Amino acid sequence: MGKHQTREKKMRGRPHREARRLLAQRSMRCRGTMMESLLDATKNTTRLRVFFDDYYRRHGWRFQSNFSPRHHRPPPPKDRIDTNELVLSKTRRFTREDVNAFAKITGDSNPIHLDDGAKKEEKKIVHGALLLSMFPALVGSTFPGAKYLSQTAKFRSECEVDGRVTATVRKIRETRGGKIVEFETIARCAEDDEKIYVDGVALAKIE
Repeated sequence: MGKHQTREKKMRGRPHREARRLLAQRSMRCRGTMMESLLDATKNTTRLRVFFDDYYRRHGWRFQSNFSPRHHRPPPPKDRIDTNELVLSKTRRFTREDVNAFAKITGDSNPIHLDDGAKKEEKKIVHGALLLSMFPALVGSTFPGAKYLSQTAKFRSECEVDGRVTATVRKIRETRGGKIVEFETIARCAEDDEKIYVDGVALAKIE
């Protein structure tokens, strides 16, 4: 009687063992499929990286290893300026004629700017507003149709007449989809970068 019961238990347990065996086989097949999918994804990712690496080299861009294709930003069209890394600069000399013409237009006849003939040895300085005019000139000539909204200014040192001035405009940030741009503005001595004449912040509307 005991042997019969033991055999009957073995017979009842056989379907369960068979089911476990089938489940194990299916699990192994699923793991194999998953590994194949991962390998395919890895190969595709490698192909994409090779493609974008070559693309960046041909366009003169630097490829970064953490680059993601879905974040790829194509280069801007040739007729459009990329404002993400925008730095504008221009160097010019303000002559005696420039200062006299500006004084005549504005009515600013302050003797610190004009040569009255009494003290010819005394050095004259350029109008601060004349130095500031270099900033909207840079923005307006780069972005035709741009509207200058505001300009802050701190005058650090005096610029003598006939001195060479380098004006630099650098983009800080943009809002409203890039239509409003904030610029850092600096005018310094062309021969001495540490000598700053005037600096500030400007806002412009880029059409």
